[in-house]
Order: sequence, then structure tokens, then C-alpha cells
Amino acid sequence: MTELQGATYLAAVFTDGMRLTPDPGGGAATVGDGSTLRFLSAERDGSRHLLLFTDWRALRAYTGADVSGFVLPAADVWAFALRGFDAAVINPARNALPLDRGTLEYFRDSRP
Repeated sequence: MTELQGATYLAAVFTDGMRLTPDPGGGAATVGDGSTLRFLSAERDGSRHLLLFTDWRALRAYTGADVSGFVLPAADVWAFALRGFDAAVINPARNALPLDRGTLEYFRDSRP
């Protein structure tokens, strides 16, 4: 559990609705006003699952879609997933780790 709580995750976002402003210094782009953020998710048995990835390789193993990634610490992931999803799955392409709502709540409430 400590490793999951201390990890940083990628939440993939489709880029077609985003208005990005590149950083002139070559850093991360800024998401502009009027952007639509659609997170990569999956539906199963009527439940919406947020798909999370531990690195870009794991993300690319799952999809070749045009996506960008939001890098989020674990505490932010648990809170975000609980606001808009029924569950989450870490690395759905290989060695998937499903996290039901109860597990997400447990992680949110038990910070290391």
C-alpha cells in the first residue's frame, strides 16, 4: 500500500478538445480557457473506470490514441477518481490493478 500511496500516476486526456499554449522554454504546455478535458476511461457493467498509468510505456501499451498526460500524485488521483468515476484501474494493458470505490476511499482517507 505504501508504494501505491507514494506513487505518481498519469491520467490520459484526449487532446482534440484542448487548447494548449506551449511553454517557450520547452517545458510543459498550459491548458487554455475553453478547453474540454476528456479523460481516458472505460465502462464495465455500467460503471465508469478512470484509467491510470505508471509511465508512458504503460500508457502506450494500452492506446495509440492522441492523448496527453496529467501527472498526478496519488492523493490527487484518489480524490479526482472519487469525484467523477465509480472505480479506477492502474495499468489496464498489463498486470491491471482494479481499485473499487471502497479501495479509493480507503486510500484517500489513509494518507501515509
